[in-house]
Amino acid sequence: MTGKELYTTVAQMGFARTLEDNEPYFYRAANLSLSRIARRFPRISLYSLPVVDGKRSADFDLAELVSDFSGFPREVLFGEDVRPVEGRDFRVEGSRIILARGLAGAFTVRYLHRPRQLSVDCLDEELDVAPYAESLLAPLVASYLWLDDRGELATHYLSLYHTEAEELSRCLNRHGGASILIRNGWDKG
Repeated sequence: MTGKELYTTVAQMGFARTLEDNEPYFYRAANLSLSRIARRFPRISLYSLPVVDGKRSADFDLAELVSDFSGFPREVLFGEDVRPVEGRDFRVEGSRIILARGLAGAFTVRYLHRPRQLSVDCLDEELDVAPYAESLLAPLVASYLWLDDRGELATHYLSLYHTEAEELSRCLNRHGGASILIRNGWDKG
């Protein structure tokens, strides 16, 4: 979905097909929505750290190294042959990863991707949101835009967003059936 497609879709959600009076607010609402959806359905990016020798601690500030840094997920660091343990092998301080002395090798950092902002200059570009979450943008943007004028319509669109977001969460977090085989002598069999 492009910014122009989002603009058209939101305009058809009760604005008589135009957002001329609300156009400046549209970009703010769209960017708030992109950030909110990115927090709910984060996209993980990877950054390969320079190889460390382990002779001394190493400090890397991801906010300075990548332009789309937003934060860290639970599992932050992994290596080719080792799985570093947070608190023992490394620590996280804000946007920094600090590797302990003695930890050597090549490591990759997982970080949360910050979506690119929508502006009038990039309306023809694809929006920076996970494709499966695109459908959440229009009702959320519309809820922000209607907030001052028609509260009941804003509430309706926000409710629609929440319903679709919950459904999407359930769909993405659905796991198939599993069977457990116990091989410690206590299973009946």
